Amino acid sequence: NHQKSILFPGPVFGVHRSLLIERDGGKIIWYFRQGLDEHNETGRILTPAGLIVSTGIVGSRKLCVLPVPIAKIRQSLDAIRDQAAFLVKPGNKVKLTLDLKDNPYGKAENVKFSIEKAFTERLSDEGLEVSDDGLTILAIDCKPMSLKVLSQIKPSLPIRVSGVPKDNGVPREGVVFRMKWKDNEGKRTFFEEGFYLESYMFAGQGEGKEQDEKDRMNVYHRLKLSLQAIPFPDFVPAEQSMVSLPFVTDSELTVTETAADPVKAKIDAKKKKMKR
Repeated sequence: NHQKSILFPGPVFGVHRSLLIERDGGKIIWYFRQGLDEHNETGRILTPAGLIVSTGIVGSRKLCVLPVPIAKIRQSLDAIRDQAAFLVKPGNKVKLTLDLKDNPYGKAENVKFSIEKAFTERLSDEGLEVSDDGLTILAIDCKPMSLKVLSQIKPSLPIRVSGVPKDNGVPREGVVFRMKWKDNEGKRTFFEEGFYLESYMFAGQGEGKEQDEKDRMNVYHRLKLSLQAIPFPDFVPAEQSMVSLPFVTDSELTVTETAADPVKAKIDAKKKKMKR
């Protein structure tokens, strides 16, 4: 493809939707993440300046060029081939820690089982093994919080809400998940993510082993879906000047999407457009 050869000499990289893929090994090396209400109706077009994409919500869409940090990505790829030191790479072990002290939903052991199972499987997708003797630590904090409260605070990192809860006058209760991935000394944080799940996904009605199993699988399957949408790194260089892979570029709406009420975001975007 001529466009690909302009930006990336040689048949090394390919574009699939919002992903940049290394053709030789099929590895995802760059990921463009958009907000919940953004739709890219144009084809992705590679240019020497970057990737042309459509961003924004209905009524406020625009075309923009996303610079791709290809030099930094190449540097990390070269480090992989040269077998440089990495905090995270396929085959490594990761220790999971889970804070459920404020969990009010269902039996703690059921929720713990489901969370650990979902995260273990998601990390295994990247070739990583969960173990108590992990080289790095992925700390998971779960805190009950209503959507209303979540929309009024300013968390230290964006909290992504899965879908738009219906407003039927009933307070929407849920759980905020915060993830921090650090080295085993806790000195360097190289990955942070947050997301929100409504509480009805955590516990059913009834007692006994059959209900316990339903609760476990309910939480597990919902978490698994949410985690699949999160681009976990599978290569994190020990050298801090180098980038992790895949490198993630967030759209403006994704970065500002804290709890944020997606409906309010639409209104604000429309107001902004009217002022032009």
